[in-house]
Amino acid sequence: MFTKFPELGTKFKSQKTEQNSEITCSYYHANCTKVNNAPKLSNDQQKIIFNIIEENMKAHYQKSKRLPWDAQKKKEEIFETKMRFIVCFDNDKIVGFTAFMFDIEDKRPVLYLYELQVIKEYQYYGIGHFLMSLMEQTAKNVGMSHVMLTVFTHNEIAMNFYLKKCSYIIDSFSPSKTGKSGFDYEILSKKTLVN
Repeated sequence: MFTKFPELGTKFKSQKTEQNSEITCSYYHANCTKVNNAPKLSNDQQKIIFNIIEENMKAHYQKSKRLPWDAQKKKEEIFETKMRFIVCFDNDKIVGFTAFMFDIEDKRPVLYLYELQVIKEYQYYGIGHFLMSLMEQTAKNVGMSHVMLTVFTHNEIAMNFYLKKCSYIIDSFSPSKTGKSGFDYEILSKKTLVN
């Protein structure tokens, strides 16, 4: 039986392997592997990852007036060659992942999180929070000033998770902060480097 992860104050083991410069992190029952970029994912892994996105997010895109669900466009975005992944496994089963890129947003070097997904039966066990801590540590390690992400405003669970549990803020670059109306998403951020 999969057990609930304790709070994130607990340390996790990290081990660098020579193969593909992958980093493996063990956090209780989950093992997370950093994949340098999308082409290093197997075809089977890509299918599983896309199915998780579709299962978790399609309904949210269908509610959106600005960002309708387009499976082909989403596949192109998520498996773009510069996209990086951290994939969490329980034994050989993919149970969650992040997809992110290093970018410049509003003149700031950022780690932009495109996806944070955990399969439904593994949600509320601390995996998402753990993955967010890895994103923040990764950003800090490579000199990115912020972690940024986009979240639908109607996705109350995600908004609560990022704003309250992970201490993100609505970024000054977000539509609601720039006076733009008619947008059904916010851009959130968290500073990772202290000036």
